[in-house]
Amino acid sequence: MTYKERWKILEELLKHLSSKGEAFPKGLLKDLRSAKTLIQIHRVKPDDPETIRKIEEYLDNVEFQLIAKIQSLEGEESAKRWMMKLEKARISLESKEEEVSKPLYGVPRGKKWVRISLDENLNEEKVVKAARDLGLEFRVEDEKRVTVFGEEEKIKMFIKKMAETSSQKT
Repeated sequence: MTYKERWKILEELLKHLSSKGEAFPKGLLKDLRSAKTLIQIHRVKPDDPETIRKIEEYLDNVEFQLIAKIQSLEGEESAKRWMMKLEKARISLESKEEEVSKPLYGVPRGKKWVRISLDENLNEEKVVKAARDLGLEFRVEDEKRVTVFGEEEKIKMFIKKMAETSSQKT
């Protein structure tokens, strides 16, 4: 998950509490809106440490207040369930931060490219076969990624084919 997904969980918790008739201080709502704005900025400038610090500060503040509110309203078990959802968002965010994209070398000028992340529905064999069928070149980066490159129209067809393949259950 990402900051956006963590934000959505907090928004969901806020809606849940609102449906129970709970009122919130204006500062909490302002912090949640500020976090959303900064998350949008973060998408454009992902390496700005000040933006990251502020996003985390706002989200932590909102999380603290909402978890305290849910705990007092519904008890410890409910608070733990919400904290587990938020923890999954944090762990996922940390693992995504560790996956640093390697620079792309060896793709000829004028060729478009796409890097495919492999998973259980989209394995190396399927990606390579689809690339060959469309006359595209490819390079297996590691056990998790394949880079496919070629003409722009063929890359677009390849992406559509991969999206269809990925959405189908194997």
